[in-house]
Amino acid sequence: MATRAGLGWIGKNGLLITPALGPAIRLSSLLTDAPLTAGAPIDRSRCGGCRACVDACPAQALTGALWQAGMAREMIVDVEKCYAKQLEIMERATGIRTDLCGKCFAVCPYARRPSPDRAP
Repeated sequence: MATRAGLGWIGKNGLLITPALGPAIRLSSLLTDAPLTAGAPIDRSRCGGCRACVDACPAQALTGALWQAGMAREMIVDVEKCYAKQLEIMERATGIRTDLCGKCFAVCPYARRPSPDRAP
């Protein structure tokens, strides 16, 4: 829905990437009859030749493929490899078997670029 509303595109890490906040966004749903304006749908990745997330992935779960609307998630990320590595990393670091990594998120240039309404 987010890409169809023009909010962003799917990155090489399989996450929604927005121009202003990169992958540093979480979506929620709200039902309303308010007159809201949607942006133009985005149907292609804007990651270009960037491979920061692909190269940083400790699970080597990212294929490096550029997303296009309708593309299967499996063509971008091996979710099972990603999840297994998250469990391994957190259990080793904390002793707790939970899923958390964030390496692909942390290295995204869109996440590190200051937005116009946020100080560098």
